[in-house]
Amino acid sequence: HVRFSQVLDNLPHDRVVAQAGSSEAAVGPPDSGARLYEAHVVTARGGESGAPSFREELRPLRDPLILQALGLLPEIGAGLLGAARRRAEAAAGAAERGGSFALLQFARAAVGTLRALGGGVGAFSSSRDGPGLQWAHAHAENEAAWVPTGALALFQELRACFPRHALLAADFDALPPPDTAWLRAAAAAPGGKGSVCDAAVSAERAQWEQALWASGGSPVGAGCNGSPLVSSRCGVIGANRDHATYLVEPGSADILFPSDFSALARLYLHASSGAGSACSTSSQIKARTAVEKSADFLQTWAGAETRTRTGYDPLIEDFRNTSFLAAETDVPCEGCN
Repeated sequence: HVRFSQVLDNLPHDRVVAQAGSSEAAVGPPDSGARLYEAHVVTARGGESGAPSFREELRPLRDPLILQALGLLPEIGAGLLGAARRRAEAAAGAAERGGSFALLQFARAAVGTLRALGGGVGAFSSSRDGPGLQWAHAHAENEAAWVPTGALALFQELRACFPRHALLAADFDALPPPDTAWLRAAAAAPGGKGSVCDAAVSAERAQWEQALWASGGSPVGAGCNGSPLVSSRCGVIGANRDHATYLVEPGSADILFPSDFSALARLYLHASSGAGSACSTSSQIKARTAVEKSADFLQTWAGAETRTRTGYDPLIEDFRNTSFLAAETDVPCEGCN
């Protein structure tokens, strides 16, 4: 029996970005083709303090694990490519109508400069928290996605080490948008040096929490494309502060990913399909999965009365943005454990 509690949200994910148009074209409307790229983080030290800075480079998609995950979850790549093509077509239409062609040329020149500075297909630099870290502006969020490659690798390793097993995993199925009100407060303070711990709750976070309670489920938020919530703490017991980017110094923040449980169930079934096992055919392997919201799962299996005198039940009503994945793999053949 294997149990994961808030393990999936900390597993590595790979960021994939879709771009349309020829990378060499400097003028004219973009072509209708679109391609997928994998993001790499490059570290450099600069400035008088020698503090590290981080840059995202986009390189042609070749990583075998990413390719395998996208093959199992084809809707991710199709969605990214479709969004990139629509954006390119909209830009081309604006250019043809006139008035936006100069702006289109300027944007392409800026992207070309970034590529030249980064030494890769595409590069976006940043240093600590600030305007440079607004990586979400480098690509529209519907043209970038985080692929759960870490979960796929974990399921494959689980199958290799424990062919017969039962898995129960609980984790976040949605996460709120980053609350970066502390950045605005710090910038507005005299000299732009406000306390990063004096954070107010942003309107975006408040709206997300209200929607969560109103729906009783998982509203669309920062996790709709799998993007993480990056958060650190001021001191030992200080306030949490969210970051506008994942490009932070390693170990300085928690990086939490929401999980698409239906997608994870499909990855699990593939990893448990029996490839490379001692069984003669994969049809001998029986793998089953079930996904439930936490409230539904706990109402069925908790077996304890947790309702308070006021009628509030924290076990059922708290953590509405969480789900359970129950899975089991059986290998009914000789030579399998």
